[in-house]
Amino acid sequence: MWFSVANVVLLLPALIVLTRSFGLNGAASAVLACLSVTTLPALVVMIRSIELPGRDLARALRPSLVCSGVLTLVLAVLILATSDAQPLISLVVLLTGGIVTYLASAAVFARNVVLPMWLDLRGVRT
Repeated sequence: MWFSVANVVLLLPALIVLTRSFGLNGAASAVLACLSVTTLPALVVMIRSIELPGRDLARALRPSLVCSGVLTLVLAVLILATSDAQPLISLVVLLTGGIVTYLASAAVFARNVVLPMWLDLRGVRT
């Protein structure tokens, strides 16, 4: 809870200053910076409090991080490719590309995570 309180305390002034100076990009930067400052220490405290080995944490996070990395690369390419397009066209391309990329990468890299959830949604018992 205290890390969330610290996040809010840091976030409010950062949002005011950076949004006024840089608009939407400033708001995104403020959120990213404040979450980075508060989430990393919270993660360290959580890992120590439950005595979670770093190897186990890395193994559990690997599929999500790989999927996010693939998505980041594809969206970076699509942003460059649609930089001269109409905003609506760019939005549709980015949304479609993002959804397709994440679903495909989850099916390939996070199959062990996604498959049990999919079966539960369908009511299939494993």
